[in-house]
Amino acid sequence: MKLIFIQIKQRFCDYLFLIVFIPLLSFSNTQEVKAQVITHYDSKPLVQKSGICGLSLEIDSVVMPAVDVEALIEEDKERENQPYIPFRFGYAIDVNFGLDNSGTWNNSNPEGKIWKLKIISKDAYSINLIFDEFYLPEFAVLYIYNEDGTMIYGPVTSLNNNSSGVFASDLLSGDAIILEYFEPFGVIKQGKINISKVIHGYKDMFGLNKNQLKGYGGSGACNIDIICDEGKDWCIEAEAVALILTNSNTEVCSGCMINNVREDLTPYFLTADHCLSGLPLNSAIFRFHYKNSYCKSTEGPNPYWWSFTGATLKANNVVSDFALLELDDTPISGMGIHYAGWSNLFIPPVSPVGIHHPQGDVMKISLSNNTATDVVANGYKLWEFSFNQGIIEYFSSGSPLFNQDKHIVGQLHGFYEDNPISCDNPYAPVVYGRFDLSWGFINGWLDPDYTGAESIDATSDKVYIINRTFEGTHKLAALTEMHLEGNVTVSCPYTPAPWYCPPDNMPLTTEPGSNVTIKAGKRIVCKRGHFKEGSKVYVSVGDITCDEDIAWGDVVGFPCLAAISFKSAQVDNNSDINDEEKIVEEDLQLNNYSDIFNIYPNPNKGNFDIILSENTDNLLSIEITNIMGSIVYKKEKIQTNPVNIDISNHPNGIYIVKVFLGDKVFVEKIIYQ
Repeated sequence: MKLIFIQIKQRFCDYLFLIVFIPLLSFSNTQEVKAQVITHYDSKPLVQKSGICGLSLEIDSVVMPAVDVEALIEEDKERENQPYIPFRFGYAIDVNFGLDNSGTWNNSNPEGKIWKLKIISKDAYSINLIFDEFYLPEFAVLYIYNEDGTMIYGPVTSLNNNSSGVFASDLLSGDAIILEYFEPFGVIKQGKINISKVIHGYKDMFGLNKNQLKGYGGSGACNIDIICDEGKDWCIEAEAVALILTNSNTEVCSGCMINNVREDLTPYFLTADHCLSGLPLNSAIFRFHYKNSYCKSTEGPNPYWWSFTGATLKANNVVSDFALLELDDTPISGMGIHYAGWSNLFIPPVSPVGIHHPQGDVMKISLSNNTATDVVANGYKLWEFSFNQGIIEYFSSGSPLFNQDKHIVGQLHGFYEDNPISCDNPYAPVVYGRFDLSWGFINGWLDPDYTGAESIDATSDKVYIINRTFEGTHKLAALTEMHLEGNVTVSCPYTPAPWYCPPDNMPLTTEPGSNVTIKAGKRIVCKRGHFKEGSKVYVSVGDITCDEDIAWGDVVGFPCLAAISFKSAQVDNNSDINDEEKIVEEDLQLNNYSDIFNIYPNPNKGNFDIILSENTDNLLSIEITNIMGSIVYKKEKIQTNPVNIDISNHPNGIYIVKVFLGDKVFVEKIIYQ
């Protein structure tokens, strides 16, 4: 019996900064945003015809050589019967397009120069790119969008730089895309952008051709959207699942973020070994939140999904067909990405569930009422069972198998060639690699302290709710920690924003008559809030389920400490705070830092003084970061007063000053004009 594997203008232009500021800034004092980029989709154009910056200049266009699609389809018919070869959707064309030899430059903007390049690959359903040289200086920004402006990939910034100099973009629909790059004048090191491969999508991954059953809407009609009722109890696990592009980003698999015993959010990712035919992984793409907007929608995917570039192989094995990767960058808070739990016990899963991307479609769920059995087939050691609802298909490979406790117990290997699963044959057996057999190869990564843990639940980053005014009824839940804070500096002043952006420096309040329920799995902290008379706030800590409106939280603000407590919030006598003892008191920030220090002048020309109050004995350290979180100044054990600081060698813009004094941290924004 043969097995089949399933594979897979305010500063220089209004719209540019409208998007740039929001996703790049995390509400954390330790996290740095790197190679994580959002794709924004809409049925209507998001970009004007003159581009992001509204320049009407002629754009240099390059046209790719014709792709012999018929020959590729014939090759694919043979490939689909070869178990070790992933499913292919695109053809990679070798190119050499860079800032120096392609595209059009424009220097008319007073703040910087703009480069644009149009790439045409006739009759392609989609285009994606691989860069073999990639470096962006601070405040430089790259966007890539399709010709009709309905899909934008970006912003890409200096935080996407990496030591390998390799980068890749996610798919954009259509047969023409435009790159638009802004670089400020006066940068110390010029940007480098060089495209080495253009991937011509000859199979339709976005449902543009309703007659071709691949990509969006292309999976079998018996598949079930993850957001339908059948998936409502699996919302935590679903936020860990991703679609993967590998092998010069021409092939697709599925996989899953996976927790470790330390629960330190190391970005480990589980998939199938046979998905890795196209090493290296430094240009692989991992796409999260690729779902339908509502159950059984045919109108296009959810308008946003996050993509990560690059990973490192940590461990793999053929027998259980697994691969453990580590993403090059850690998802930031506010992205809503979870880390699934697991069990390493040799216990056949009861009522197993699979979550996956069949045919490269939006996320689906498949459920079984059966109990799996362990089998050996062609040398592989696997779990075998049949689904009762939904199926798996090509591109589902590597997707996680969950047991009745919602723990990963395997990853998808395939089905049998002589009894292939389909909507016409939905109860055919499927096989998954056994996680318990993989454990001996990955325990050093997932249990680095060798505690002997046999299972672990899912986890996630903290959830931050910033500068909100609550009126009416609200329910907020966090898988681990919920942090609420007011009067936070938020740098997203340009409206309308493409997703929620809190107001700058506003208190967090519950208005009279409001009814707010807050629940977290481990703890809840709050600071600079005002819980007004006549409001009710119900607070609890305990197990979180999908019935509790799990929040992603805000991806905003500058790096600052979120160690906060209700004790430092104003609570009116007649407001109703339920279970206040559940809230952690950890007050490391003060409301009124002007009693400690002042900055003069502010705004300034890059040279300013930090003046300490007379009540301050000494200043331990000062740290200044730019809006991307990169440190531009740091000095410790400072005894002088005032402290003169010069950052005039850095670009104009907004900077954040953090003053560390004892166990307190004070944060202030400065404007370098």
